[in-house]
Amino acid sequence: VAGVAHELNTPVGTSVTVASTLFEKTKEFDAAVTSGELRRSVIDAFLTDTREGMMIILKGLRQAHELIGHFKQVAVDQTSEQRRHFMLGDLLKDVSASLQNQFRQGHISLETEVETSTEMDSFPGLLSQVLINLVENARLHAFAGRVSGKVVLHVWKHKKGYVQIDVRDNGCGIEPDVIGRIFEPFFSTQLGRGGSGLGLSIAYNIVTASLGGSIRAESAPGEGTTIIVRLPVTAPAIRGGVLGRTYDV
Repeated sequence: VAGVAHELNTPVGTSVTVASTLFEKTKEFDAAVTSGELRRSVIDAFLTDTREGMMIILKGLRQAHELIGHFKQVAVDQTSEQRRHFMLGDLLKDVSASLQNQFRQGHISLETEVETSTEMDSFPGLLSQVLINLVENARLHAFAGRVSGKVVLHVWKHKKGYVQIDVRDNGCGIEPDVIGRIFEPFFSTQLGRGGSGLGLSIAYNIVTASLGGSIRAESAPGEGTTIIVRLPVTAPAIRGGVLGRTYDV
């Protein structure tokens, strides 16, 4: 909560300041209209200030809205998600298709490799959220300063009763002093610059608390990163509690 409050302070504070300024300028404009001293220059200045102020307010509120949305996902409520049988390969392809538009306009490609026809008894909505967060994290952070790159969603049968999903990229990799913290809430190398520091933490909570699996990272500077998710084909029937929290990197 303290982390959310800290991060919300900037966009909300900026929006309040700009809104207050616009309110004062509106009163000045109203006074000019009432006095009959309204000039074209006053109108132009008022429109310019209003346009710029509203853009700042909208940007701040969008950032706050996104952060609050992420915050709501931190606490995983399994009872609100629908459990059902589904084909894992189909889900991966659906997630990939939903994300392709964000990759289409850039220099990064998204590929899917499906090596199993496993049918899952689990929570497809939660698993989709995990995969979206992992792929988006790679797209946003893995290719800084690079002209091209690739993210691959690879699923295969790990052992009896378990499947493994690898989200790997050929990006710049993660420094040794950073990789041990990537699943911590509010840890982000982009904090304050568009990163909330919650994407990987949300993925970790969902995988370990609701899906009954494990998640870890393998990376080296300059050699890309692989996030490894191992899941039971049948999710555990957990209600109320959360599993023990360990970081495996």
